Amino acid sequence: VWASPLDPTRRVHCCRTLNMNSITAVGFDMDYTLAVYKPETFENLAYTLTKNNLVKNLGYPETILDFKFDHNYMVRGLVIDKSRGNILKMDRHKYVKLAYHGFTELSREERIKTYGNARIRESFDEPMYFQLYTDVRAAVDMCHRDGSLKKAVAANPGEYIFEDQNLVPLFKTLRNSGRKTFIVTNSLWDYTNVVMNFLLEGNVGKNMTYDWLKYFEV
Repeated sequence: VWASPLDPTRRVHCCRTLNMNSITAVGFDMDYTLAVYKPETFENLAYTLTKNNLVKNLGYPETILDFKFDHNYMVRGLVIDKSRGNILKMDRHKYVKLAYHGFTELSREERIKTYGNARIRESFDEPMYFQLYTDVRAAVDMCHRDGSLKKAVAANPGEYIFEDQNLVPLFKTLRNSGRKTFIVTNSLWDYTNVVMNFLLEGNVGKNMTYDWLKYFEV
């Protein structure tokens, strides 16, 4: 059942206050933590590359290349009903508060009729739109596997990543307090070097150095 509680050891716990006296090392993820991507450019890039993959590699019609991306339209935290092709906004009790089919919002009556009693995940996984979902997911993954997404970002990081003037003071404060700092990322070294040069040193292209490493032990 979808609403079954997770084992406490597998839950993510939020700590509002943390006593730093016992903390000796602080680690940071890079993507979407230190490097915050601009949705209007980065997500549009991913969208464009995904469309290209759907056409070139998965046989979709070229007409989808004319689709335009709106980074304000959909946000994280939504549920995809793969059996009906709907996008759902649910509350913590799994009640469907909003439902869209494409750009068309389902009426209150349609929404309640369709989802009033939908309590198990399997009801959203029956094949109909499932193949479309699978193909889009595969096309997105291609952008990451073939390096095209990160290659474009690395060529012009300022277009896709927000600058953050608070990062250097943050790392200086942590290190001056005697704590070790490190990065944990699944990005390869060449991409990490580009992004961290941009964020911590303001360097791009031929001006890149390894000076940013002074802020980390690992």
